[in-house]
Amino acid sequence: MSKASTERVLQDATERCRAVVVAVGRWEGGRYCPLLSGVQVGIVIERVVEPQASRDCKHGRLCLRARRRPDEGTAMTMRCWWWTAAMAMALPAGAATLPAGAAKVLPAGQSVMRVASADLTGDGRQDYVVALRASAEQTLRADGRAAPARTLVVLVATADGGVVEAARNTRVIFKADEGGQCDPFLDDEQGLVAKGAYFTVQNGVACGQHWTDYITFRYDRTRRAFLFHKRVIEAWELNTDDTPDADALRLSEHKEMKADPRKPVLLSDYTPAP
Repeated sequence: MSKASTERVLQDATERCRAVVVAVGRWEGGRYCPLLSGVQVGIVIERVVEPQASRDCKHGRLCLRARRRPDEGTAMTMRCWWWTAAMAMALPAGAATLPAGAAKVLPAGQSVMRVASADLTGDGRQDYVVALRASAEQTLRADGRAAPARTLVVLVATADGGVVEAARNTRVIFKADEGGQCDPFLDDEQGLVAKGAYFTVQNGVACGQHWTDYITFRYDRTRRAFLFHKRVIEAWELNTDDTPDADALRLSEHKEMKADPRKPVLLSDYTPAP
């Protein structure tokens, strides 16, 4: 979606909700990248600006500055929230495409949710990080059963143009029912991000609760393996400050867990601590 088209969508949401919220974001590659993890009931987007620099806008994501309307009731703000969430999630996040033949090396009974690509191993060829879910996931959930585990697979390119599986993990992509009202992986606008030797699994929710749980791995050329690099957890809570310019949410938790270089952990062995 173009910048102009995105602004029209946001303007439509503004007119419906009479918002007083300013969204600060960035345009990357001609694409607008929204972030809903900072959004709560009653917050909608009024306009979009392109900052020269902002310490709050990390990784090119959208940052929100908001104040609540004192004259609007809960019913109105709830309607605005759902309208804005629907509009924002409709914006395309962009994704890599798996090469022909990659399906042959993926686990059976799985369907692709998202793909990210980068030259992870540094050999000049594109490698792929693939998020998979059981093909029967939605059926199982509809029947009231627990959501099955999701699978992360790393495919590295070979000299003959093919790909081979280099690592697999069934714990770092959160299950569909581990986010309360939201899907903690699919409701994020990206889910997977890859750059250089690093890639990040982005879990997070923005309905009822507001938190993100980003887990990063890297390729180690010496060990020729993918290792755990860092985990960052953040959570937000309702801001009780009722001054007109107060942000609607405030950061309530920030934790960083970095890899111990003396005890490297393989991607296939990594399990997020509760």
